[in-house]
Amino acid sequence: MSTLEGAHPLGGKRFDWAVTLLSALFMIGMYLDGWAHNNIAAELEDFFTPWHGMVALGSFLALAFLGLAFLRNVRRGYSWRQALPAGYGLSLLGALLFWGSFAGDMVWHGLFGIEVNVEALLSPTHLLQATSMVLIFSGPYRAAWQRPGREMNGQPVLPMLISMTLILAPLTFMTQAFHPIILPWEAVGFGGGPDDLGLNEFIFPALGVTQTLLQTGILFGVVLFTIRRWRLPLGSLTLVFTLNAVALTALRNFESPRHALLIGHVIAGIIADGLIYVLKPSAERPASFRLFAASMPVILYALHYTGLLLTVGVWWSVSLWTGTIVLAGIAGLLLSYLVVPPEVPVEQRPELAAVR
Repeated sequence: MSTLEGAHPLGGKRFDWAVTLLSALFMIGMYLDGWAHNNIAAELEDFFTPWHGMVALGSFLALAFLGLAFLRNVRRGYSWRQALPAGYGLSLLGALLFWGSFAGDMVWHGLFGIEVNVEALLSPTHLLQATSMVLIFSGPYRAAWQRPGREMNGQPVLPMLISMTLILAPLTFMTQAFHPIILPWEAVGFGGGPDDLGLNEFIFPALGVTQTLLQTGILFGVVLFTIRRWRLPLGSLTLVFTLNAVALTALRNFESPRHALLIGHVIAGIIADGLIYVLKPSAERPASFRLFAASMPVILYALHYTGLLLTVGVWWSVSLWTGTIVLAGIAGLLLSYLVVPPEVPVEQRPELAAVR
């Protein structure tokens, strides 16, 4: 039996940074492709574009780096299941999956043409690519998860935080048509107004409320999952909120009122870091955890509507937009019960009752 059986090779800071930077290059290509679809869609008549080229380059470099590390460690005696540092096996799987879906996307485009608008986000091959991206990008996050302790002392914090942001990137990118930064339906000039109601009186408010709840689930699902695991240093969520909002706003060339919404996300990140410092939310402090989970969506969307009111205005009634803020807080609170569920009484747990 090999002395290396059952062990993973050590990754360390350099490995984390290498995968993080390659993932960031990959993600930039994805968002440039999204920018092109949003702004110059009429010119996208061919699969082979500079944007697809950058996506292909990022994915190829990620596959090459992970694949060569895998082969090198197999030759050194590691089993194929454990030939990459802990946390990175799924990243290699994601890189392979991406190239399979990339080839499938070429066939799909040949059969059905170049997608535009929402259909470009919901194409099966594009959804498969997004899934593979999450697998690749989350490697440094999973690697950090494997290391003991809630504190990040002595660990590379930035690769984990950037990886966390990159996990959010495909999720928010693929749901950009349902994101309040991209389409703030409540803003004057978007979707309707007080003099243009009819069906808009129902459809656009319903879309606005629904996308608020969807994005609350995506953003705070990742955030709550993370703060349950780690005690984040100051500035962590400011970085994550800012990078995610900048990427989304860039898809629409930072047009008004989106620049104001971007500022709201930056302020929300600063407040989130302050609340973590004061409340110290954790699984061991569930009341603080739930207070953070309920209050942060309220703060984020209060800032969102403040930004709109100070720029283009809000055509929704006060009851509607304030109610949407409250719904976001309720969604955050309910998420907290999934991430940190209440303790199950012993007598209701069959396996323990049998022991007794």
